[in-house]
Amino acid sequence: MDSFSPLYYLQNPIWVFDADNKKILWANDKSLDLWEMTSIEELLDRDFSQEISAAAVATLLEYQQTFKSHQTIKTWWRFTPKQITKNMLCLFSGIPLTDGRTAMLIEVIADESYLRRDLAFSDCSNLALLFSGDGLFLSANDAFSSNYGDHLIDLSEFIGDITLSQQWLEDAKKTITSNATVYVGLVKVIIGLILKQNGSIITHHYYCN
Repeated sequence: MDSFSPLYYLQNPIWVFDADNKKILWANDKSLDLWEMTSIEELLDRDFSQEISAAAVATLLEYQQTFKSHQTIKTWWRFTPKQITKNMLCLFSGIPLTDGRTAMLIEVIADESYLRRDLAFSDCSNLALLFSGDGLFLSANDAFSSNYGDHLIDLSEFIGDITLSQQWLEDAKKTITSNATVYVGLVKVIIGLILKQNGSIITHHYYCN
């Protein structure tokens, strides 16, 4: 049993980063999706010294000084694995290594896109979004825009999962095959179609399990 074994039970992405050598020393399985990796071995072999900016290095060194006084840092951090931008709310803290050094324990608290979606559906007010049949963002009602803005790009950004958004669109088009729009909003309704046909509007909804 390694010294980080108890951390396997945590359900959020979490890893231990060696800021001196720019390497991840340990990570749980939940970290693989975030880093777009297929195995822990692949993630541990990754050399971050070739991709981390000087500004990021300086920030991490500052964090390490903070850890000496047993403080933690909660902040938004942007990751770009395989050129895919992901904004995560993270908790940084110090964790001792067997060689006497202090590494960084990084816990992901929330994914910005998932948090945006969860906040939207946690309120029973009339929140609504409109997407094209290809998943591109078209419009949001005032209730949504005033709280979360209207700068979405597409459905995958809103739900935080490209594969799932494509599956939703495919399932919807199998139900109603025509030029349609995808509608998201209203409490438990996750996705549906709004189809204009002969002057009438036909709707078909999907619900969150």
